[in-house]
Amino acid sequence: MAEKNENSYLGENRGFILSNRFQEQCFLVRNLETFQAKHKNAIFKNLVQIEDEPGMVLNLLLGKGNTSFINILPHQLSLLTPKIRIYKIFQDKNGDTQEEEMVFPTFTSTQELDQILQNKASRGDGAGIKSFSWFDNGTNPADTGFSFTAKLEMYFQSVKAFFSQQEKASGRSVSYADLISYPKTRKLRDDLYNENYFTIKAEVGWALPPDNELTLSPGLKEAISQTTTTFILNLMQHEIEFKENGEMNVSAQYIASIEGKMFSPDADIFYVKNRPKIDNVKQIDAEIKQATDFLNETRKKITDKPDNDELKNTLTLGEKALNDLINLKEKTLKEDRTKLYNRLLQKLQDRSQIYFVDVPCEEVGIGENGLLSEEELVKKNTEQNISRSYTQGVSTSNNILSNEVVERFQEAQRLKSEKELEILTEQQEKLTNSTISPLDQNKIRVNYFYFGDLIDASLDSIYDQTDENNISSIQSKKEDFRILLGSLEFFSPHSNKRIRISLADIPISLNLYNSWFIDVVIRPLRNKFSVKEFINNICSKLILRCLNPVCFGSNFVNENVFTVNSAFTLSGNYPELDPKNNSRINIKTIKNKSKNKDISLIKNYLFIGIGGYDMSHNPPNKIEDEKSGLYHFYVGSNKGLLKNVSFTRVNVPYLREMAISEASTGREGDVIKSEPYNAKVVMVGNAFFKPGMKIFIDPLSLGFGTQVPTDSLRIGGYYDVIRVENFIAPGKFETILDCTAQNILPSKTSSNYQNKTKKINSKI
Repeated sequence: MAEKNENSYLGENRGFILSNRFQEQCFLVRNLETFQAKHKNAIFKNLVQIEDEPGMVLNLLLGKGNTSFINILPHQLSLLTPKIRIYKIFQDKNGDTQEEEMVFPTFTSTQELDQILQNKASRGDGAGIKSFSWFDNGTNPADTGFSFTAKLEMYFQSVKAFFSQQEKASGRSVSYADLISYPKTRKLRDDLYNENYFTIKAEVGWALPPDNELTLSPGLKEAISQTTTTFILNLMQHEIEFKENGEMNVSAQYIASIEGKMFSPDADIFYVKNRPKIDNVKQIDAEIKQATDFLNETRKKITDKPDNDELKNTLTLGEKALNDLINLKEKTLKEDRTKLYNRLLQKLQDRSQIYFVDVPCEEVGIGENGLLSEEELVKKNTEQNISRSYTQGVSTSNNILSNEVVERFQEAQRLKSEKELEILTEQQEKLTNSTISPLDQNKIRVNYFYFGDLIDASLDSIYDQTDENNISSIQSKKEDFRILLGSLEFFSPHSNKRIRISLADIPISLNLYNSWFIDVVIRPLRNKFSVKEFINNICSKLILRCLNPVCFGSNFVNENVFTVNSAFTLSGNYPELDPKNNSRINIKTIKNKSKNKDISLIKNYLFIGIGGYDMSHNPPNKIEDEKSGLYHFYVGSNKGLLKNVSFTRVNVPYLREMAISEASTGREGDVIKSEPYNAKVVMVGNAFFKPGMKIFIDPLSLGFGTQVPTDSLRIGGYYDVIRVENFIAPGKFETILDCTAQNILPSKTSSNYQNKTKKINSKI
């Protein structure tokens, strides 16, 4: 660090620097276009950045081509039967997989009836699926929450039926018990869970009737067949209910395979294969045990010979040696933990992916008379059309967290001192990696990195632990973690325009990251951090803070944004989504080369995006929207999948009071339409809606008439899907969407849209 310059106002205001980590992120967001441009050509080894269509990626990827089924007629729908097929996935020692279908009988055979009637002990071998449900909770999942869960409920007429063997063409014998049991060919280890041994494939959709030529067009038949969706799932837990009459109910809960793998011990970003310090700890533990046993024996001898000074001296020396060993163990563990905590930052630094920018002090909230006031900060951060140049480069300083930081938190945790933890947290939140610039003492050096580089490095930290000589094993891991990043658009008060940015190109202040890391990892002394937990946490607690810093004032509302972590499968060949071929793509260039449902061509993906993209500047256009997989639903329509819609008012604090105030003073205001309404959409079962997708709800058939503005009750328009619930059982297949209001139908377009709606309804 440069020496103190007494003529610089920084000399007397260094303390203000310590509280400005948020202002550093404000500076980065304020100059987002500049920082994005410097990173737009960055290449990633382990993820794919989708550059275009913010907020519409999942609609375009998963929703296109379903128009015929979306508009199906009731008499056509009555011909369809829900279907579900369950397969057990077996993996051999080379990692190759083979699927075997678990066949559930659809009727009771005469042979089985004869056995039941002739043998009192026989209860029959009937088995069946009671229900299969799955839930997409892909928006803002909890730190350890799953974005996708499923539940399979089965019925067995007897325990024998549960274990009955089915001979397959491959020569393998399988039973229903294989759905929840460890493979017979594997040795069971209590200390290791391998999710690959508990994997199933589920196919759900609609079965076509055998004689459908006269009622279903070829296009509709194709659309119905394409609604079949495949899930690759890992068992999470199961329950078995035994009844007095010998029947069994088995309930198994699953998570998406990609999430199971990303939560597994192999996906721990803190895991290091070779940890010499841990080996030292094991040796120290052995010495501690030996010393403890020796001291216990010495104490017994002293009990028999209380006046023996030599034994007492031996005990004193032994206790000191034991205490030294315990201190050595604690010191070794602290050093090991510090190394683990610094893995990601060290990897970024080794790749030269931590950058710096030297900025004038006032840019991070420090004026000549001290810290700027809140009003001054807001004014500065929202100044428009100001062009400045800054000194930038790759950071070569040591940016990793010091041993002292980690050791102090560990000591406070060991002593269970909440007060000390609070003091340490406050001190460390003030700690800054931004120093006075060595080039100009009137400038601050802000260190930062990019979100895409951080995710890429976290995945690399997993691959580093794989045997480098086993190329197939490394590639297999990369197949397990297919990450797609989306883009977003938001209004910048600084440039007074909407900015489109790829998630991978979001700059993150190193100070803000360290503040998050201390709170989430160091303070609780976390030893394990799966890559899925890491992504969940950093998206929900860091990225949104990066995009919505508090420095633009209370009037700055950067949409109602939320993070999306959506797990899904794609059947077929998508070379564009392989990081080996592309690390940056446009969504509309993706073309599926195959519709094969073979397990080898089914890939798991995790999409990370930002929801809440504002569609208000796009007038409703049914034809164009459906080309993008964004479907329009008409309340009260006599065709299509929609069953019913219920609307729930969103309680926006103080918004209603403001509307009342405006109405009472004669200004424009409407108490009724002061708050929007979210929607719960119940529809005929389907599997192509995911959290993060958008739909359009038209409520005009509720009786608005031609004179009532469509935004009077704040219902209808574009909605963001935030949760999807599906339930399939004999004779029933239903989908429920929880949706948040995006923007209502603007009243200025209501008459035009009503005319369009009349034309559409007239064709039904």
